[in-house]
Amino acid sequence: LRQRIRNHVALKAKNDLMKLQVDQLARQKEELAQMVAEQKQLNKLLLESDATLKERMKELNCLYSVSSIAESPDLSLEEICKMTVTVIPPAWQFPDIAEARIEFEEHSCQTERFRETPWMLVSDISVHGTSIGHLKVCYLEERQASDEGPFLIQERHLLNAIAEKLGQKNERYLDEKVRKVITDSVNEAIIMMNPQGAISFWNPAASRLWGYLPDEVLGKNLHNLLVLERYRDAYNSAHPEFLRTGHGNAIGKTRELFALHKDGREIAVELSLASVFLDGGWHAVGIVRDITEKKSVMAQLIHSQKMETIGQLAGGLAHDLNNILSVVNGYTSLAQYEIGKDHKVFNYLGEITRASSRAASLTHSLLAYSRKQEMIQQRQNLNLLIETVGSFIKRIIRDNITFTLSLQADPLSVNVDTVQMEQVLLNLASNARDAMPDGGVFNIATSTGCIDAQFIASHGYGELGRYAIITTTDTGTGMDAKTMLKVFDPFFTTKEVGKGTGLGLAMVMGIIKQHGGFIDLQSEPGKGSVFQLFLPLVDSEEIAAEPEEQVYQRENVSGTILVAEDDADTRSALEEFLTRAGYTIITAIDGQDAVEKFAARKEEIELVISDVVMPRKSGKAAYDEIREMSESVKFIFISGHSSDVILREGEFGADVEIIAKPIMPFELLRKIRELTTLTC
Repeated sequence: LRQRIRNHVALKAKNDLMKLQVDQLARQKEELAQMVAEQKQLNKLLLESDATLKERMKELNCLYSVSSIAESPDLSLEEICKMTVTVIPPAWQFPDIAEARIEFEEHSCQTERFRETPWMLVSDISVHGTSIGHLKVCYLEERQASDEGPFLIQERHLLNAIAEKLGQKNERYLDEKVRKVITDSVNEAIIMMNPQGAISFWNPAASRLWGYLPDEVLGKNLHNLLVLERYRDAYNSAHPEFLRTGHGNAIGKTRELFALHKDGREIAVELSLASVFLDGGWHAVGIVRDITEKKSVMAQLIHSQKMETIGQLAGGLAHDLNNILSVVNGYTSLAQYEIGKDHKVFNYLGEITRASSRAASLTHSLLAYSRKQEMIQQRQNLNLLIETVGSFIKRIIRDNITFTLSLQADPLSVNVDTVQMEQVLLNLASNARDAMPDGGVFNIATSTGCIDAQFIASHGYGELGRYAIITTTDTGTGMDAKTMLKVFDPFFTTKEVGKGTGLGLAMVMGIIKQHGGFIDLQSEPGKGSVFQLFLPLVDSEEIAAEPEEQVYQRENVSGTILVAEDDADTRSALEEFLTRAGYTIITAIDGQDAVEKFAARKEEIELVISDVVMPRKSGKAAYDEIREMSESVKFIFISGHSSDVILREGEFGADVEIIAKPIMPFELLRKIRELTTLTC
């Protein structure tokens, strides 16, 4: 029994163990099944994740490709669009049926099979918030990619990202286009220099200013190409500091300087400099303006101011010189009056008078050039005028210079101011003399000619018509082309300091222009100079007669004359001469004195001779007051001032005579006889 009990217990234990093992095996089987199921799920998830990763990689590759294409500096916008549409379809879930299209206002591009379908995504392409086009992706047939439709949400994001990239590219393109329009259209040259000193930007205005095309300068050293030698040391010393800090003495400032043109000449420019930090280094940006015209205007202004100063100086000198010459003429005539015409000294005194007249013509010419003296143009035979001045030319040239005249046989009728034309010829003769220090030949010739359209086109000046031509030729040192460009400029001279004013040829040009004429100059170094003066021809009728030499004669005259003159020497000379001529003279030192003395003796005074400009009261003001006291008294005004000064005093009556100083005493006597009945 015990044995059986032991066997039963052992059997039960064995059964329990087997049952336990069976339970364990069952649990293990369940666990294994679960593990298999989990592994299958994991494998499924891995497969799905791999597919998703591949999709995302396609999308990222697409976006990278679009970015690379859009950032390429060498591609046009149209080329970028064409390349972009080809990289979009492969990024979609069903690339075999995916097509793309990009639409802009100016142009569009698409893949070969694109068409509008119900299965299509559209995204706006915008610039500065404004839609300028569309990006479209379509499926050619229906596919279900997700619960949201045929397209994945990631694909929608990708499409928007590509559209944004295209919009940014368009924005930069349009901005660049605007900048190009601005830089191409402005008159100022815009250039940029990189940190290595090479030119990196060059607009069309820079080409016009310097003469270089962009291909000739881009990448070349700016300062070696455009900057004058005298500025390069300053650049070399300032450039290292600019490279470190972007600052320098010229940065942010505007300066006037000269630049080197392609043809080697210097050009006046105004330069404004700025610095900009790009690509890890400082670049210099220059805006350059051509100020040649500005300089020319400034030069004209300075010239005008100089001429105004000369005019003021000439007016003052003319007044003083004319007073002095009036005294010389007065006492010379008085001496002739006393000694008589038959005395041998009489002719010597006549030479003094003629020299005084020539001196007066110099002040007249200077006033005319400064446009402060009216020209007195008369119809003249140019040949006779040149023959007359020829005698003066012989006196100013040296003995080692041969002077000849080659005048046309027929008269040449022109309207000219005799004194001014004499001055022109004397100036040309003087210049020719100085150009031939070792002697030579100086010739003046006359001829006629026409200025036609061909002449104007080849010379760049002139007006159609017939002209008398004065040609002066010398065998002197001649001039180079650079000197010829400046020879007519005021104050320009090639002579040593103290030997030339620089006004001679400028005066010649001014006088010829005032006569409606032109000057042509031909010269070469060592081959002399040829000046051709063109003066308009006029009808040959009514050529002014040569003035007759005044014949001295004594006449018995009487009467009372009031002489008002503030210059004591001139007043004394007039008083002495007119007294010797037989008149009773009352003198006044200014206009107020003249009014007072006329009021005291108005019944006996028949003529007033008065200066125009005087202290205390002018001659015109004295005239007005004296006219109120007597309407019958006659007036002769004398003045050494220029005509514009006289006109500023106001209008004079028709019965008033005006005589310019220096006074020629016998001419004054003739004028007195015409105005009065003071002869007996």
